[in-house]
Amino acid sequence: MQTACTMMSRCMLVVVAVIGAAALQPCRRLPARLPPRPAAGNRRAETGEATRRQARVAQQVRSELAVLIRDGATRVKSTARVDPAVLRATSVVDVTVSPDLRAATATVTTRGDAAQKREAFSWLVANAKGFRYALAQRLRHSKRVPEVTFRKADVGGAVALMRLIDEANEGVDDDVIEGGLDFGLDLDEYDDED
Repeated sequence: MQTACTMMSRCMLVVVAVIGAAALQPCRRLPARLPPRPAAGNRRAETGEATRRQARVAQQVRSELAVLIRDGATRVKSTARVDPAVLRATSVVDVTVSPDLRAATATVTTRGDAAQKREAFSWLVANAKGFRYALAQRLRHSKRVPEVTFRKADVGGAVALMRLIDEANEGVDDDVIEGGLDFGLDLDEYDDED
């Protein structure tokens, strides 16, 4: 009986010592605001990669915007009119949607001269709210329709740059590397063994 009592008293002393030591330590101050944590197991939130839902909504917005821009003179209520040929030359290259699905950025390009590009882009920016209303009419099944902002993409500049690169590479033989590293590897011999 005494051994059980001595063991109990020793356990009580240990517990009191641990609690007392914890009470004597200074308390740590928490920061005023904790940084936001990504959802458990949501790797995409950490890397900035779009989720499947974002990609699906972006694709829907992209296809509906393309139709609205093509038929824009009649579908979107606007005070300014733009030439329908310019609208048909305008295409939606990409749409990115924010994680909360409240904002979308549409990248558009227009074929034609600088005046037509400027006219089409200014018409798109001026009618952004009209596009959101038209999207809401067409995407009735969606809980929320994103607010659309437009961004220009200069596809013509990229094509011109690709053309310059191709012209620079015309006279170069792919097998000969001058002034570069050549390790003497013939990778074609491994393909012949298959």
